[in-house]
Amino acid sequence: IVTVSVFSIMNKGVASMYDSLERAQVRQILDAQSEMLQYARDQYVVQQTPQSAAMSLDDAAAAAVWTRLRDTTQVPDIAGIPGLNDCHISNAFYLTMRPNGGNTTMVLEKNGVISPSSGLPEPGNGLWIQKISSQAAQLVPYKDFYIKACWQPVGSDVPQVLSSVVRLYDQN
Repeated sequence: IVTVSVFSIMNKGVASMYDSLERAQVRQILDAQSEMLQYARDQYVVQQTPQSAAMSLDDAAAAAVWTRLRDTTQVPDIAGIPGLNDCHISNAFYLTMRPNGGNTTMVLEKNGVISPSSGLPEPGNGLWIQKISSQAAQLVPYKDFYIKACWQPVGSDVPQVLSSVVRLYDQN
């Protein structure tokens, strides 16, 4: 009885450790999408300043991504934050870095249906961004982005969900 209970406690501890590790890795993936959004916005702002120096192709591509994000016809808004446990999406996109010669360039990719991934989520496979509309954004120019990850952990039938909302102020 003692041996069985010790193994049971050890199994629960190991499962908890793997769950914590998995969530930390997914949080880093969410943060990377957030940082790419911020970088795109920052490069757009730099490009708009009259005294801006010539931008590299990579910086100009990031600024172009923000230009696309500002346009609701290219990346439509959604009304409010979707259900927290909803892993089916519409009007989603993700940001990724693609090789471009000897450099890498930021690219905005639109996706059809994204479902929970097996293993850790990655952009376009269980990880996406949605642009959220807001009436208050007419008074103070900002864009809200809902970043969400859905994945199926090993040994579990229940999909896991982590999400974040990022607000980035825009200039008119």
